[in-house]
Amino acid sequence: DITALRYLAGEIDTLLILAPSGVHSQWNTEQIPEHMTEDVEYETFSMNASRRHKGDDTFRACLRTSKLAVFSLNVESLVSDIGRKTILEILERRKNVFIVMDESTRIKNPKSATSKFAHKIADRCKFKAILNGSPVSKGAEDLWSQYSFLSKSILGSNFYAFRNKYCIMGGWEQRQIIGHRNLEELQNILDRYSSRVRKEDC
Repeated sequence: DITALRYLAGEIDTLLILAPSGVHSQWNTEQIPEHMTEDVEYETFSMNASRRHKGDDTFRACLRTSKLAVFSLNVESLVSDIGRKTILEILERRKNVFIVMDESTRIKNPKSATSKFAHKIADRCKFKAILNGSPVSKGAEDLWSQYSFLSKSILGSNFYAFRNKYCIMGGWEQRQIIGHRNLEELQNILDRYSSRVRKEDC
């Protein structure tokens, strides 16, 4: 729905979906056809991290289309050479991109190569969204990288400053997170950027 509204308003020309393997292709084969409004014409392309050469003609057609271009890639594309090359080519050719990170806990570790590249490409996208089926993360520390993907202004640009504010450190040389604090303040911030729908309400 959000994609359709933004496309019809002329705000985006591309939807780039990053999702777990298998789920990523279901976006194009099941979810987009079922839910996209009839007012929007679109072209789709799906790719596993190492298999683009099998669908290169489809990829090129999707790059060139004047319709809404929908690219769905598995999250492993963020760390594979062909995956990164494909994503960068999309961002070079398509100027108004809405990027969606499905199962965003995949980028909860700010030090991982996956998270670092995700943040890098998100900075080049016009709109961003993260999705997650789990309403509660392991701890507050898991939230910083996911929300930084959306904007560095939400939880600040420094992970360690965020951790010092919301996590209680202990253990050997104070390097372990042993508790949390200021969680009501954190929740109030996140509420401005989040929505939750329960399965039983769908």
